[in-house]
Amino acid sequence: MMAPENDGPREPPPERVRSTPASRAPGPVPVRDIMTPSTPESGTTAGKAEPGSAVIEREFERDDGTWIARNAGAGAYGTGRLGTARLVAVHFYRADEPQVPVREALVPAGRFPDLAGEELSALFDRATPIELDR
Repeated sequence: MMAPENDGPREPPPERVRSTPASRAPGPVPVRDIMTPSTPESGTTAGKAEPGSAVIEREFERDDGTWIARNAGAGAYGTGRLGTARLVAVHFYRADEPQVPVREALVPAGRFPDLAGEELSALFDRATPIELDR
């Protein structure tokens, strides 16, 4: 019995097996590029509608007034299809200006619906300010 000349695969694995598509160079992808924006009016994410993609809005109190936390998009982070973590972008709005986002935070997708008021306030403190005047 003869040993094969090359014991590795002769062809690259099929596209669905690769962690990075061949048409794109490997490397980090900005989180905003992988997020799927949602609109409060539609109640679902834009593009592909996924189960459970309805807009979730939560009110909470802080010393400076009433705030609204709303999921603003969903995405995944990681490599490969099985090695990703689902994320939700949460935008914070003043209750008297519910269409003007002030801050943004990323949280694990399953955590956002169950966050208590104190947890939302702590998340707000860690959130990144949103610059609207670009």
